[in-house]
Amino acid sequence: MINLNRISFSYNQRQVLAELSLTIDKGEIIAVLGASGSGKSTLLNICAGLLRPETGDIVGISGTAPSTALVFQDYALFPNLSVLENLKFVSSDMSAIEEWVNRLKLETELNKKPNQLSGGQKQRVAVARAMLCQPELLLMDEPFSNLDTAHRASLRLSLRQVLKEQGQSALMVTHDLEDAFSLADKIAVLDKGKILQISSPQDLYKHPNNETIMQLSGPTTHFSVGGENYYCRPEHLSLTERDNRTTVKVTGCQFSGVFFKIFYQQAEQRGYFYHPELIQSGELTIGIKTENLLQF
Repeated sequence: MINLNRISFSYNQRQVLAELSLTIDKGEIIAVLGASGSGKSTLLNICAGLLRPETGDIVGISGTAPSTALVFQDYALFPNLSVLENLKFVSSDMSAIEEWVNRLKLETELNKKPNQLSGGQKQRVAVARAMLCQPELLLMDEPFSNLDTAHRASLRLSLRQVLKEQGQSALMVTHDLEDAFSLADKIAVLDKGKILQISSPQDLYKHPNNETIMQLSGPTTHFSVGGENYYCRPEHLSLTERDNRTTVKVTGCQFSGVFFKIFYQQAEQRGYFYHPELIQSGELTIGIKTENLLQF
């Protein structure tokens, strides 16, 4: 177990982290989700020992600061060294290197330089190098931000599997909701230096504590019932639902792959819902179950 205890930090008298506390269990993957300027990078740098907190500390299993390894957003590989040489730079244990090469499917890339690798391959090398350091806590800074959509999906899946097989504790900072949902056991929502909520991805999506968390944790729309304004997820609105039905005016339509986004106006509220067919104008009657209406 790793404990972050009441961490505070300021830049030029502007408080960035405010007595932040967080517990990471053995083998647990936690994603810190937040908008730009929320304090994510500062928190990661403090965990990595690159910044010293003004107050608070980080304590690992031994009662001292945990050993860490950081997977950088830009990979930070030595450009003049081959993949194998990059790995040997942090470890002389060839059996360990071979294990991580096999785990991360790098067997055919060992003699290549970083400029000969794809983004996904570079990220795998960066993860292997970090894991060879045998950290108590693996730190990841926006680890998939430089990858295209197809590579992100496959690497997220394989990385989570590897970390779980290894029982590796990890802390990832990201502003990308899909990255957080795909990789993390728990998500901590950070805003203005404070953790507003920490819970499983499913609980965060279904039961956000406030408007900020609602908007950070997924697509959000508005709906009025009996003169009261609510938040809801657009997939909960439909033409067939019988509860809380009301008439809305269609203001636009956008194709989004499997479904169309149907944009509507309802008195002063604007929102959208998903529908399999194109609807560009007119009035519709839509409904939503009461249990899916949220009000803060």
